[in-house]
Amino acid sequence: MTVKSSIPILIELTRRKSDKAAILLSQSNADYKQELEKLALLEDYRNHYGEQLEIKMSSGLNISIYNNYQTFLSNLNKAVMQQKHAVYCSLQIVENYRNEWLRYEKERLSFNTLNNRNQLVIRTNENKTEQKQNDELSSRAQQVKL
Repeated sequence: MTVKSSIPILIELTRRKSDKAAILLSQSNADYKQELEKLALLEDYRNHYGEQLEIKMSSGLNISIYNNYQTFLSNLNKAVMQQKHAVYCSLQIVENYRNEWLRYEKERLSFNTLNNRNQLVIRTNENKTEQKQNDELSSRAQQVKL
């Protein structure tokens, strides 16, 4: 008589959870890369604009244009800081999804190990039963011959 194990069901459920977590991890990685690209663009734009200000200052610049440049650079610096925060938050999301995926994978592997052990015990018991039956048949055959 064989007893059905619920372990394969648990393995399948954790595999599905792991797959979903992997998809979310992949999407969050893509979002993180986008945030990094935005940051790089903002920093490049800020640096370029700062260089333009230096060039114009060396050739002479009236105070209102200088103030406009300074205000714009200040706004760019704020945008860069906000984007750095967005990158940090995005990285935290990636780490959370990575940890979730790793947790499900660890769980799935644990269930696989339990299933393998369970199968080994079943095979061992079946082999013992078969050996016992063979021994009994041999014993009966020996008794019939005598």
